[in-house]
Amino acid sequence: MTKKLRAVIFDMDGLILDTERISREGWRFAFRQFGIQLTDEFYQQFLGLTAHDVRRLIAERFEGQVDFDQAFRLRQDYLSRYYEETGVPLKTGIVELLDYLQVNGIQCVVATSSTGEVATYRLNRAGIADRFMFISSSDQVRSGKPAPDVYLASVQKLGLCADECMALEDSEAGIRAANAAGVPVIWVPDLTPASEPLCDQVYAVATDLVEVRDLLAGNLEERLQIVNP
Repeated sequence: MTKKLRAVIFDMDGLILDTERISREGWRFAFRQFGIQLTDEFYQQFLGLTAHDVRRLIAERFEGQVDFDQAFRLRQDYLSRYYEETGVPLKTGIVELLDYLQVNGIQCVVATSSTGEVATYRLNRAGIADRFMFISSSDQVRSGKPAPDVYLASVQKLGLCADECMALEDSEAGIRAANAAGVPVIWVPDLTPASEPLCDQVYAVATDLVEVRDLLAGNLEERLQIVNP
């Protein structure tokens, strides 16, 4: 039985906001202060994770070589300067997608691995904070992505069933989190291309948010059916 879509749960960085490339440059800047060249391969492991889990990754790979707290501050200072001078860039199609969802009475919320303070600042700086009912952030739950906590919290706040919602994610950690919460997910890859094993765990892979709008509008209905598991 087909169930009506009532809410879309958005990841933030790399999905709503075109910030992952900027974040990567911030981490590269921080690592250079320790004489280390941060590779794209290693940075991609950060995607979708909380700062706590990034700390663990860095400690495992560069034990004794990188002071995480100092590196994190350097990266945050880099990002703050960039966003204050340039603003926070939006991903292609986000405004059009939000307009479509609003017209059709579909609720929009954010589930992010960032803290609530960071998410609120970035969405406000990007000029779209008021387009979302609420933010479920990593500091509001016990465990960040790939644990399902932010998705479970979002579904509970919405007062809906998981299969009345659709998640939009750009990272593997986010996809695993949505799946664990029972929320159908559309993958919109950003820095990391879609990988074959994980493609089997999503309802669709979209090239951008314009295609997501088309999928949800039913223009590509053969590629997406919102059904009970």
